Amino acid sequence: MHSDFNSINLAAPAVLALLAAVFGLALSAVVIVVALLARKRVVAIGMAGVAGSGVLFYCVALFGLSFFSQEQVLPLGGEKYFCEIDCHIAYSIASVERVKTLGNGPSRVNARGEFYVVTLRTRFDETTISSSRPRNAPLTPGPREAVMVAADGREFPVSASATAALGAEGLIAPLRRPLIPGEQYVTHLAFDLPVDAKNPRLLLTSKGWDYHWMIGQENSWLHKKTWLALDPPTAVAGR
Repeated sequence: MHSDFNSINLAAPAVLALLAAVFGLALSAVVIVVALLARKRVVAIGMAGVAGSGVLFYCVALFGLSFFSQEQVLPLGGEKYFCEIDCHIAYSIASVERVKTLGNGPSRVNARGEFYVVTLRTRFDETTISSSRPRNAPLTPGPREAVMVAADGREFPVSASATAALGAEGLIAPLRRPLIPGEQYVTHLAFDLPVDAKNPRLLLTSKGWDYHWMIGQENSWLHKKTWLALDPPTAVAGR
């Protein structure tokens, strides 16, 4: 199972639309300033109207697609796709462990509640490569942000102390490691959740302010999310 390709296919047009909007606003501002300096108020007012109409149209498209988007919950092993313009990277949860402690010796840490150790698989889907991309060209995935969200809405970032303990065990692999088409690897992410956190789910998103302003993208304002379910996690005493 994978996330909806309709939103994925909007990625390239969304980038172009954002770039066009930024360029258009910048050009409009220049024209307005020049017109005002030349005392061409009619031109300045007309360009301001054009710029305002463009902004309105963009906002309608931005919030409209977000309003009609649908929330998805992918089961354990289900793949969530991210567009890299000319290809796609798929992420899925391979396994989940719940532990009270992580690490050994000096690197040993105890959870304030309970550590959820997520084994996240990153896969370069070779079937999504565009015709213009070389079949053996490596790709560095874009920056991602992972957060665990409980049923009551509380959010929990990746635990720094747990990450250090996993690193001491040699279990940390960077999420941005380059891949070639068809390649995959796993990364371990650890979250410290309180014992009263019910039905937590993983939210993996692209990282960057610009994604908030891209039409049809998950990070855009009011857009529904695609979650990665954790069930059924395995509870063990320690690691």
